[in-house]
Amino acid sequence: MIKEWEKLEEYVRNRLTEILPTYKTAGSGNRNNDADSKNEFWLAECKYTGRTDNINIRSKCIKKVEEQALKHSKEWILIHRSRKHTTVTLDFDIFIEILKGEFPRK
Repeated sequence: MIKEWEKLEEYVRNRLTEILPTYKTAGSGNRNNDADSKNEFWLAECKYTGRTDNINIRSKCIKKVEEQALKHSKEWILIHRSRKHTTVTLDFDIFIEILKGEFPRK
């Protein structure tokens, strides 16, 4: 039986692949390895807390994905799914670049 966090990771990869080929990273889910998915521009980390309606993102989770993305010269994105919502956390300046059509950078 597929676990809910695995469904979330697959959902994220499928949606990102609509724009750009996205792959599962080796060691996805391992605390010491890279995030769950990656493509040419993004390193994506998924967090599932479906037993609650709350969205709590720990700063150490953001720091970890930031460090991993920097190591691979990519931007980071954190996707969180609670019982009611699926949200995205990313660097605010990157968010503004996306809105202005300036990301991805050439």
